[in-house]
Amino acid sequence: KHYHRLGIDAGIKGAYRISSNYFKYVENLSTNAFQLTEHLQNVAGDDTERVLEVNQASEKRKDLSSLMSGISNLTIRYQTEINKITEDENYQSNEEIWSSIQEDAESFAKGDLAYISLLPIMYQNIANVSQLIVKNELPSTEIVETTEKIVGQFMQRLVSGTETVFVSWREITSQERSTMRQKLEDLLITIKYLTQSLALMPQIANPRIRTINRLRTMRYLIESVIVELDSSSLETGNRILELVLKAKAHFFATKARLLAEELPDGDVPIEQIKGNYSGTYISGIQIQMNIFQLTAQYAVLNYVLITLLDTLSITKDKEKEATTEQILEEVEKDFEATKMFERMLERIRDDCTALLIHRRKEGDVVKGVPWESFARREKLIQGILMFYNAIKEASRGQVKALFEMNLEARGHYEEAQKNSFDGAKILGEAMEGITGDHAQVPQHVFSFGQMCQENVQKTKEGKEITPIPSRDLFRLFRDLVFIV
Repeated sequence: KHYHRLGIDAGIKGAYRISSNYFKYVENLSTNAFQLTEHLQNVAGDDTERVLEVNQASEKRKDLSSLMSGISNLTIRYQTEINKITEDENYQSNEEIWSSIQEDAESFAKGDLAYISLLPIMYQNIANVSQLIVKNELPSTEIVETTEKIVGQFMQRLVSGTETVFVSWREITSQERSTMRQKLEDLLITIKYLTQSLALMPQIANPRIRTINRLRTMRYLIESVIVELDSSSLETGNRILELVLKAKAHFFATKARLLAEELPDGDVPIEQIKGNYSGTYISGIQIQMNIFQLTAQYAVLNYVLITLLDTLSITKDKEKEATTEQILEEVEKDFEATKMFERMLERIRDDCTALLIHRRKEGDVVKGVPWESFARREKLIQGILMFYNAIKEASRGQVKALFEMNLEARGHYEEAQKNSFDGAKILGEAMEGITGDHAQVPQHVFSFGQMCQENVQKTKEGKEITPIPSRDLFRLFRDLVFIV
């Protein structure tokens, strides 16, 4: 498949000799595979059915590659002769060349592959007409003019075939989603044969490249939709596989979008392409956020709250087991290990930001997207991260105050106070209009900041600090993470 695709790409670029070499290489590989599986069929045992499948596929690939290589060579010979005529006004084409082309074209005109089988017929017609022109001793320039018309006629048949792709696309996408997949797969086969035929048409065929790009755009669009359908049919709960499929769908959607932007208006269904591009992007990001959210929730329950509790449970007695420096280092290591939790929240926030930027660039091409929720969530996470920083700083302050490091403790409480007040303000904006228990969250965060503010003063005066109310604080923080 890889070398076959390279052969097609070379043909599209007009490098027909390279194209022919690739197809010949594929033919040789397929012949080897065919011969090997012929031998293995008698000894394959339980794998006999699979070996037979490979054997049949190899035979088909061998025959197709032989045909494609042969057509490439016909195109090379035709274009070589046309170039000689156009470059040298005294050049006289001879009947022998066209007779040879006709003979080879006839040998390849036995297939029944859609559209591809048209090309040997086209070269038969070209060879017949060219031989008549040479026999009648007409100027060789007549060959150029006459054969260009023949190429144009066959090109028109491929263009007409391309238009049927768009008609089929409109019909299929107007039907129930449950019936679409197989019909889209069948349409991809039509696109494949049309593209392969156009790749081996002479370069004088217009609009060859434009038609190829129209088909490629539709191919990527259809592949994106098929992958989307596959992701929608997954059993619930397999978020990772769903995300992989969404990413694949968006990859194809992006390629369709980029190709569509290079085509004239009206050549492809641009609004559907844009809608698919945005839809796959948005749905993929939403699933990604869901995975990050579940990870953050798991981390807060199974590690973050435990780490905070361990830190706040430190007493003077711990000095019997380790030095103050070792205790403080252990606290910092524990906090460092919660970075993954913070990173998950940051990724959700960044995804919300990316979605809002996408909306500004692309507009509301996808209906029913909860844009306000993304904007609220972006602010909510920023407030939660500030609150978490406040908790960590206050925890550091409490530990250092315990070991009578009042100056350093004061610095931590000052930082905790600032983060709490700023976080409360952002959370207030994020929760504007929310009623119920969550409506009081900003006030609780602000109150925590006031407690830190009081501890700043107490560390200045050498008084005993107010300990962090861990139970209420942890419940508040946990609930915040779970509403992200």
